[in-house]
Amino acid sequence: MIPRMAAAVTEELKVSDQMVWVGRMNTIHAQVKEMIRKDLIYC
Repeated sequence: MIPRMAAAVTEELKVSDQMVWVGRMNTIHAQVKEMIRKDLIYC
């Protein structure tokens, strides 16, 4: 799930602004974790 969501975050962004890239990747990771938790708890 993370690779599909991370497709929008390009390598160009990683090269040009690493802090923004890290922030977006952390956000994606947190969103995926939340979706999984929601599915497991509220099934």
